[in-house]
Amino acid sequence: MGGSIQEAERSAVPPFRRPPFRRSAYIAPMFALLKLIQSLFKALHSEGTPGQVAAGMALARRSGSRR
Repeated sequence: MGGSIQEAERSAVPPFRRPPFRRSAYIAPMFALLKLIQSLFKALHSEGTPGQVAAGMALARRSGSRR
């Protein structure tokens, strides 16, 4: 019995439980990133000039912003 207060506090706190691993939580964002990269390469290989591609990206960024 002569335990310290720290030991009593440690035993009163439940152990940390890691949430279950869900593969879908990692796959969906990865596919979104791959699709973004694919569309970027598609735009760079298109008939448009670099200025047109940059203007399109700027407009997409502006329309996609959350302000």
